[in-house]
Amino acid sequence: MGMNEKMHLGEKEKKLVWKLGLIVLAAILLMLFSHWGSDDQTAQSVETPVRVNTGDMLSAVEEDLESSLNEIAGAGMVTVSIKWQGITEKEYAYNREETKRNSESASDSESSLRQEMVLLDGGSSPVVINETLPPIEGVLIIAEGAFDPIVRETLLNAAATFLDVGANRIQVVRKG
Repeated sequence: MGMNEKMHLGEKEKKLVWKLGLIVLAAILLMLFSHWGSDDQTAQSVETPVRVNTGDMLSAVEEDLESSLNEIAGAGMVTVSIKWQGITEKEYAYNREETKRNSESASDSESSLRQEMVLLDGGSSPVVINETLPPIEGVLIIAEGAFDPIVRETLLNAAATFLDVGANRIQVVRKG
């Protein structure tokens, strides 16, 4: 999978994902045990019925690439602009609880469905299950050292590798 489809996570992010997973698991177990002695038949699952779009990750990718390219010898000061075909999609976790109450006669059965978004930090942050970047239309790299063909090619190849896009979508130009 390419950079434009999914981000690779650093150690901090991996730890956060593990913590989020444990919190979601604890919430599910708590809900299961809260209905342990009940006569109701309850089915629970985590669903993701809604996608909400945000652009937070797009600027983070641009900043990460810019930071990396600024480290290349001879590049000098580097500025990066990425044109995306849309915005980042985030898929949020939902707790779904379906309760069926059976009575003596089959016609008196009731069922109800309850859905709640899974939240962290005292209910202020939703749990993100998946985050997908849109395709990249083009990349503009402006660098002080782009007058040197070797530096220009190094910047081009580094950006193509970092973003997993073809070099034909990347333009490297000299600053100034």
